[in-house]
Amino acid sequence: SKKEYKDITYGISMKIDAYAVIIILCFSSGCLEVQNKNLSENPDDEEDLLFENSDYIECMLHEDLERCWNVFVPSSVNMSGSPLIIDLHGNTLTMQDQRNLSDFDDIAFENGAIAVWPQGFDNSWNSGYCCSTAGELGLNDTGLIMKILDKIISNHSVDESRIYLTGWSNGCSLSQKLANEHSDRFTAIACMSYYLLEDPAPNYLPIPIMEIHGLVDLIILYSNDAIHLPNI
Repeated sequence: SKKEYKDITYGISMKIDAYAVIIILCFSSGCLEVQNKNLSENPDDEEDLLFENSDYIECMLHEDLERCWNVFVPSSVNMSGSPLIIDLHGNTLTMQDQRNLSDFDDIAFENGAIAVWPQGFDNSWNSGYCCSTAGELGLNDTGLIMKILDKIISNHSVDESRIYLTGWSNGCSLSQKLANEHSDRFTAIACMSYYLLEDPAPNYLPIPIMEIHGLVDLIILYSNDAIHLPNI
């Protein structure tokens, strides 16, 4: 069950705090496939339905791999420009797992935001030196997320002054990598259970960042990344 899934995850008691923070932060075509359960049989209506009250999966080729993401555009969005939240799953999880875990579809509906859940290769992200299939392959996942972001902006009315990142574990480190390398594009991030796994970028401009950890997390320690850092 959903409750059992949440109960077995490390540091999960801090989840509510992390998502409360992102709400505060938020509110202070080359595609191979589109699956939209709200698409009308009338092609003239398709553009409006893709913007409002839609929930679809879109895919594209990136580095010769098919990469997909789930977009949820609730009926509560502001037609003149809505906030956008990108929610990144942890290692071994899927975009659907993250959506079920974070409940950002509910948060998006309540606050008129567009929510996006990208899918990592082999359920993983290349967020730095550790530790995933995508990292071992050296995939350009920051480039992927930026292309997804540009596609969503081209398809929907997004307030580009309110673009946010969040995620768990491997998705948290990718959120921080994205903020580090593209601080000009993101407004703020709040994520949990991992660290920035690279040096600060020379072009980084300070943006609000919150990182949340669980004190009883035995995989990603609260104090440091001692399990993975080679010099500790």
